[in-house]
Amino acid sequence: MKQNFKVTYIDPNRRQLYIGVQPEGGYCGYAQTGKETPRRLTNGYMKREGYATYEEAERALDLYVSNARYERAGNWEVLVNGKYVSWDELSKIRMGHLPAPTMAPPDAVVSLANIEYRIAIHIQGAYENLLEVGRALVEAKDADLVPHGQWETWLEKNTGMSDRSAQRLMQAARATPAGSMMSKLPVTKIQAILSLPEPEREPMAEKAVAENMTLRQLQQEIRDQKAKVEALEGMNKRINSRAESSEHNARQARVMADKAIKRANEAERERDELRMAMEEMAGELEKPPTPAVGISEEAQAEIDRLNAALADAEKMAEYQARQREQAQQELLDLRTQAARGEGQAQEDLTAEAVGVAARTFITSVGYLPHSDRLLTLREGDRAQIASCAVTLQRWAEDVLRIVNSARDAVVIEGV
Repeated sequence: MKQNFKVTYIDPNRRQLYIGVQPEGGYCGYAQTGKETPRRLTNGYMKREGYATYEEAERALDLYVSNARYERAGNWEVLVNGKYVSWDELSKIRMGHLPAPTMAPPDAVVSLANIEYRIAIHIQGAYENLLEVGRALVEAKDADLVPHGQWETWLEKNTGMSDRSAQRLMQAARATPAGSMMSKLPVTKIQAILSLPEPEREPMAEKAVAENMTLRQLQQEIRDQKAKVEALEGMNKRINSRAESSEHNARQARVMADKAIKRANEAERERDELRMAMEEMAGELEKPPTPAVGISEEAQAEIDRLNAALADAEKMAEYQARQREQAQQELLDLRTQAARGEGQAQEDLTAEAVGVAARTFITSVGYLPHSDRLLTLREGDRAQIASCAVTLQRWAEDVLRIVNSARDAVVIEGV
């Protein structure tokens, strides 16, 4: 089935070549540049007087274009009904193997869609050509081909650029590998993408080209991506910090457990020694280690002292045994938390953190109230210990006051 369509050729000089109606009748070829008045196309392939039918004039124009393309190579384009098609597509349309595009309005030789397409093609070519200029500048600069001190003069003469503009272009050229999607973007967008780490540049360039982003949209996209990366890095730092804190707490718990075990063993040994001393004295007196009538006052006093010391030793052994069990349990809990990736950062104020600190202090200094050693210290040391005890007492009273004043709190009275 024969198709009716209008063919317009665009030569490398950006002239539009097409068949039009002559004022005196018949058809001839016309050439038009931009919005200028069309001029009759006269050459050795077309009759000056024109043709009686459109088909005759079209064949003559086709013959002219075919030879002109061969003689003057360049970027020839072809429009069918005002829409861009390839030369292969034009052949298929003429043979009836491909439908012709919809007819453009009669007064539009070239459609707006085609103009937009051509603009995009040539702008993309301009970007790529500009990068080639940048690569040429890099080559000249790196090889020291321009005499020393004459770079800016040479640059102005050959490119019309300032040194600053040339440096930006050279930076973009150095950072844009062959085949990169960045070559399809202007230098301003390439510079924005260069602020990203190298592995992230090409995906961002592909997205910018695919979505036809403006510079502002691209800059916002880059800011959003950097914010996501920073948030992820911050999360990783917090996770690492918590892991380090859990390891630190685990080390503290191990130290506390070792001290608690050592003190518990010492308390049990002291208790056993006192029991042996009581049994020896009872053997010497041939009586059980209790107050009795008929023995000397000195022996009774020694028995009383040993009974009191044994009571303290048993109390101390029991206390240290509880401390040992608690320290071992905390160590087990911390190991479990570390295995689960849990644990509190060191600076967090939690019941666990306060408990660890209190037990660390008690385990480090021992169970002081039972000991007669306080009485054997120098007066200055005893005064310093008393001052520390008062500070701890005030701190404990303040904690109890604040905790007990909290809304819906369970009142805990200090002992």
